[in-house]
Amino acid sequence: MEPRDASTNSLPSSYEQSPNFSVLFRNPISREYTVEGIAVSEGTLFDGNNSDKTLRSTSFVVHEVMAEPAANNIVPMKLMEFWYNGLSAFRNLICAPTDPAISRDDPSIDVLLGGLDRTRSHMFANFNILGKESVASFKKSTEKTDFSKVFIPTNLHLQSLSIRPRSSDTLQAMVRRDVTTVGAFTAQHKGAAMFATRRDYSGCSTETDNEKVPPAGLEFLWKSLPGQTLFDDDAGSSFVQYPPALEKFRAVVGLAALWEKICSEYFTDARAPCETIDGSLLKKLSSDSDVNERRSVWQCMGSLLKDVIKAYGGTASMDQWVVRSVDNLQSTLDGECPHIRSSSPKQVEVERKMFAALSEIFRDILNPDAIDVQGLFFRECIVMSQMITATVSAFLGQLYDCKSLDAVLLEQIRQEGLLIYYESLLSCWMDEKAMLEDMIGGFELLRRIEFVVPAARDDEKLDVNDIRVDYGSRGQMEIRLPPNRHVRQANSGEDLRFNVFPVLLNIGINEEASAAISQSKEDLQTAVNKYYGERLMEYTSKLGVDDSTLAAARADFARHLANSSVPKNVDLLHCAQSLTRLAHGLRFTMCKSAKDRTAMAVTFEQLTHVHQYSNGLTVSEYDRVLTEMRRNGTRRENTVKNIGVALYAFAQEQVEHLPAVYQPPPGTFGKSET
Repeated sequence: MEPRDASTNSLPSSYEQSPNFSVLFRNPISREYTVEGIAVSEGTLFDGNNSDKTLRSTSFVVHEVMAEPAANNIVPMKLMEFWYNGLSAFRNLICAPTDPAISRDDPSIDVLLGGLDRTRSHMFANFNILGKESVASFKKSTEKTDFSKVFIPTNLHLQSLSIRPRSSDTLQAMVRRDVTTVGAFTAQHKGAAMFATRRDYSGCSTETDNEKVPPAGLEFLWKSLPGQTLFDDDAGSSFVQYPPALEKFRAVVGLAALWEKICSEYFTDARAPCETIDGSLLKKLSSDSDVNERRSVWQCMGSLLKDVIKAYGGTASMDQWVVRSVDNLQSTLDGECPHIRSSSPKQVEVERKMFAALSEIFRDILNPDAIDVQGLFFRECIVMSQMITATVSAFLGQLYDCKSLDAVLLEQIRQEGLLIYYESLLSCWMDEKAMLEDMIGGFELLRRIEFVVPAARDDEKLDVNDIRVDYGSRGQMEIRLPPNRHVRQANSGEDLRFNVFPVLLNIGINEEASAAISQSKEDLQTAVNKYYGERLMEYTSKLGVDDSTLAAARADFARHLANSSVPKNVDLLHCAQSLTRLAHGLRFTMCKSAKDRTAMAVTFEQLTHVHQYSNGLTVSEYDRVLTEMRRNGTRRENTVKNIGVALYAFAQEQVEHLPAVYQPPPGTFGKSET
């Protein structure tokens, strides 16, 4: 069976008729196959009684499409601008104290400013590079260590499969299944390696007995820092607790950014905030006709201030001056506060206290333990940029291109969050273990972000550039997606606000996974699968109480979860795929580069959908279709796109370590660049 190659720039009619596909995705590559399925004249092959069934062959047309999300460089640029502005505001306030008792000669100030300036310069350089039209937004797997593209996810693609009976050309008869493929979210590259190494926290030298010291990821680094954060009221709600030093840093950067935003919105000149302490800011705020907006500003500042106090471990562990500063600031944060409506001299006094409080809180971030807070923050930003970009790209593809919201699904997303399932094929060995640790850290931060989908007018056109990043009313990052008319129709004209419910399951399948298994170094994978597997069970337990299909899928997943320590138990991943689809979640598949192991995984998943849709394939047809997808499909083309060679990067001895269903056909693999 030779697939018909629908050229790299043309699409099947089902995608061409999708109104937003060309807006959301670029450079599509498509392949078309005809598959011979098996059907029965009555009943089904799977009812346990096939002896009297009359079988007949049925043909299906299968399309696979691989395309680059348009948000691939737009989202990183929005995020870098957001973080850069926050760090700049923080720097401005540190450098402009209003209380003469605060020494300007503190040498630790120079250390802090030096770290801030390094981080800001890295972001600024990346932002400028991505903004050039001549720079391709797609990041090849060979560019994993390219510092100029460090904020972009590696090899990010929509992988879409559509199936329809050959006798029908209607969209109604088509089934579409999407998965987003992407390389590991990680800061393991030359430019950021200086910020976080396992050596720095283990006391090891660069080399130990001529053996390479393993790199460290965020999860390892967070656990190595002193103290326990009080951010989460429920200690069991996080896989790893976020360090207080970083919690405090994030909160005060947020306060600084919000304060500068307030000043810039109420002052038209370019004076620095410290030069505007004349009562006019509060006077203008008090006369603002938009009471709700004013109240929202104070609510956001209040939430951030509470995060600062939690990061300190409560007021009991705070310096007396900082406590007094916090109290002074807190007294102004209510929009109905009498101070705001009092005379001008009182406004000057309150405004000066607010600024002094902010300045003192920011200066107190200086850490006596010499933790490289800015470096770790920068590393987190890299991981978060890659993860948020992939998540937003998948959500745009699902909601804006092929899925409309109904009231039930809308309520599910609003109440329980949007389920996103990341399927990872990384090993727990050396560099890949650090990548897994980075992703764990990113997931803990991703849960805090609030996403907003504004309600759009019927005539409003989709523009990916409409994505906005800001601080929400709860003090956490808020990402506003482009307006969507489905939201207006299903949500009574109101915007949709939600958080994501991330699930990460990891099964290492390569030769490095075999090494980790042989040396009993899979503890991290076991812990990750147990924690996030239970979260997936928790999420799906709240859906479809009377849904027998969902109940069966949950039971199947629970059975494999109980055996998650079985070596290379990829069945756990397959069960999670089915459960996520039934729960209307988003699907992601990833490995180190999203090129080789990922190709084997998504082609097997595609074949599973074809098998289910056609009521079953014969053994010979099953093997034939899988081989054709891997030999002539879009994922083989992906290898050319990344490394210029149509080869999956496996040596023969590496193939032998892969599970049978993930082994490439002969002639399609060989030693090559990853």
